[in-house]
Amino acid sequence: MRARIEEIVFDCHDPARLVRFWAALLGGDPVDRSEDWSYIDPPGFVRVAFQRVPDGTCVRDVTRRTLAV
Repeated sequence: MRARIEEIVFDCHDPARLVRFWAALLGGDPVDRSEDWSYIDPPGFVRVAFQRVPDGTCVRDVTRRTLAV
């Protein structure tokens, strides 16, 4: 059995703005699920999601990957 990446999540300060930028580059329709969470499903690619984090949040790895096994 192989693992498959289903979603990549980026921490950011403005999910709605960032999802529209990436939708213009990758294709797909931006979806604002809430003020804190937006995503796109680009054709032929995994879902790309953006979640709001508080200002000043400092983390090493600002992405999360969701795997399906």
